[in-house]
Amino acid sequence: MSLYPQMIIRPEKIVENTLKVMSWLKPHHIDICGVTKVTCAHPAVVQGLLDAGIREIGDSRIENLKRIRPLVGPDYPLMLLRLPMLSEAEETVIHSDLCLVSEKSTIQALSKAAGKQGRDYQVILMVDMGDLREGVWEDQVADLAAFTVKIKNLRLRGVGTNLACYSGAEPTWETMEAFGKLGLEIAGQFKIENPVFSGGNSSCLPLLRQRGMPAGVNHFRLGESLLLGVNVLDRTRLADLDEGGFELKVEIIEIQRKPSVPTGSIAQNAFGEKPQFTDRGVHSRAILAIGRQDIQIRGLTPLMPGVEVLGASSDHLIVDVESVAHKLKVGDTLSFRPSYAGLLAACTSEYVKKTVAEE
Repeated sequence: MSLYPQMIIRPEKIVENTLKVMSWLKPHHIDICGVTKVTCAHPAVVQGLLDAGIREIGDSRIENLKRIRPLVGPDYPLMLLRLPMLSEAEETVIHSDLCLVSEKSTIQALSKAAGKQGRDYQVILMVDMGDLREGVWEDQVADLAAFTVKIKNLRLRGVGTNLACYSGAEPTWETMEAFGKLGLEIAGQFKIENPVFSGGNSSCLPLLRQRGMPAGVNHFRLGESLLLGVNVLDRTRLADLDEGGFELKVEIIEIQRKPSVPTGSIAQNAFGEKPQFTDRGVHSRAILAIGRQDIQIRGLTPLMPGVEVLGASSDHLIVDVESVAHKLKVGDTLSFRPSYAGLLAACTSEYVKKTVAEE
């Protein structure tokens, strides 16, 4: 079995980041749901969150929740983050304890599934505060809540929102204040005990660090900040978090000196694109054994000075190594820090080996 490409996981970095973020949120009485979806709920990532003291884990896929359950035990709360499909209502109720919802038909399906299982199931109503992904508009929440509290076998836990995922709509004080106020109104109107006002994801942390968080917001669903240590609004390092939780190591399969501009006229490449090239003369170029089938190319930051990512086909990554200080050869490996998109693709690819670094 080949060793590469290999995604190296450093759980101690995840623990350190999580503990720091928890210390930021504690004065504001905000709880964390640790999100594992970007790594397909890798056991080392799950364990890192548990070791840091995370008391709830969420994922977007039932398959991942199934993998998590044996690691956390039967009584540990698991949240399904993606709105459940009607066709998976029964599995949702079996493998999670609560989920996010926005459609009455889904609520009815969950109620029926919970009745079959002889249990009560919990739901959080999603509100669209401007990102234009999931959720009803603010003026529709009360109607959806009134509908939900009348449904058998379901317990309304609160409301949630999501920002800076699809459209990149940034959480502002005004947006979060409106969300918190709405949550408090819904909780009061429908007498929700211990309500959850899930104010979003890692995109909320810069605002919290700068100004705090408006009244009401008491819950975040966090993944990227804990795992990668970045400010998700601009992908710079967030405060003193550690960006070294993951490292992609890839083997060199060719090194040649070649022109920097192709020969002849340029048509579309294999992905329907027409690349643009800058003539920099003849340079040393390395081909690595990974490609677009495994990784998001723009999501790779070389860890060796002098390496520059040029592009990729489905299974070849081309990098410029002209400025590398020492001589590279076939069989050597190069390492990269993955972005969220890069980590997501690599962890999903069965061709990328996942290993846990020894402390």
